[in-house]
Amino acid sequence: MAASKPTHEPMLERAHPGDALDGSTIPENTQAEILLRDGTWAWCRVIGQRKNKHGRWCVGIRWYPNATIGESGGWYIYEPGLIRRLPDDD
Repeated sequence: MAASKPTHEPMLERAHPGDALDGSTIPENTQAEILLRDGTWAWCRVIGQRKNKHGRWCVGIRWYPNATIGESGGWYIYEPGLIRRLPDDD
């Protein structure tokens, strides 16, 4: 994956992989939007949730900052005001 500009990164704080609690990951496949540092909302897919050793929930997300960069993603500390799940199309 190519690196995106800082303004195309989520406002969410990155989670540290070493802080993840073993066995705490809950797989997910949900559409959502994340607030980017440039103030825009971008579509993303939530791929999972997990707790860290500090008791905070983290979300794994995949998103496309722009067509040139392609897919980006990672694990972030969950902040409800910075990510919003979209209703199911079912």
